[in-house]
Amino acid sequence: MTKPSLYKIGLNNMCFSTVLFQTELMLAFTNGLVILAVCLYNQSDFWVAGCLVYSVVILIANMRVAQKMHNHTWLSTFILLFSIACFYFQFYLEAQFAGVSSSVLYHIFGVFVTSFSLYAVSLLLTVFNMT
Repeated sequence: MTKPSLYKIGLNNMCFSTVLFQTELMLAFTNGLVILAVCLYNQSDFWVAGCLVYSVVILIANMRVAQKMHNHTWLSTFILLFSIACFYFQFYLEAQFAGVSSSVLYHIFGVFVTSFSLYAVSLLLTVFNMT
């Protein structure tokens, strides 16, 4: 072993421990409660609320991955942004073409994007997850 100081993090359980796991689990539980409370309370349409919950989960999960990675390259940034953009692009296509999706989801994208809840809960959880 030429550099034993590199193993100090693992030996002291600085990245993986029961306390860290429970902290992340409670943060995820709190995020889920906030997402459900804001999205389901502010939306009268079940499909819009469901798409909103899923969209915010995608945003928060990618944000947490970006936050936990400490060395970003152009490729990692592109992949994180592309994964978020893929959902919105697929959702837009599905909502525009009636043959692809059911008639319930037809033209729901406009209602979804203009929803105040999407931006409110995204901003709220972005600030909340900056720990």
